[in-house]
Amino acid sequence: MTCIVAIGDPISKITVMGGDRAVSDNGGFIATSAHPKVFVRYQYLFGYAGSIRFGKLIQYGFEPPVYVPELDGDLDEFMNTIFCPQLKSFLEENQFEMFDHKEEIGPSVSGLIVGIEGRIFEIEYDLAAIEYADNYAAIGSASEYAVGALSAYKNIYGSKHLAEQINGALQVAAKHSTTCSAPFDVLTIGE
Repeated sequence: MTCIVAIGDPISKITVMGGDRAVSDNGGFIATSAHPKVFVRYQYLFGYAGSIRFGKLIQYGFEPPVYVPELDGDLDEFMNTIFCPQLKSFLEENQFEMFDHKEEIGPSVSGLIVGIEGRIFEIEYDLAAIEYADNYAAIGSASEYAVGALSAYKNIYGSKHLAEQINGALQVAAKHSTTCSAPFDVLTIGE
């Protein structure tokens, strides 16, 4: 029961992310969390879907590595060779596995989007970071609606009005999916 949406602009190094606060149990009960599912941690913007424990562990305990472009070079390489291995070690130390081993092949138990330097990375169940060419992404049960909205907004607005694009995508997701609802939280980091 979630929709997390992110969009970035690598030129201005601005990243915007938003999410709803809907939470549910397996029986269909839906409530509103008192706490956002999007947050800033150091130079990163995080948004999570799925397990609340997963998100709270990252929000309150994960010490992400500092990315220094002049020293660390390519951001995609950094995310996959430094950031993701440190996240994996952290999750293992806290006895959390992103993959549901009951399914031979299946979706992740939890989802994560990370924004940094105006770029968006979705952290996959195997703890690999994937960056999409359009520089926007959405996760959660209502993500398809949000991605469709972001695609349309990007064609109209480009890299302008990023927070409005995120808010609009969340509103579209909430209108068309019973698994996403207001209130929405929208955060921005960058220059």
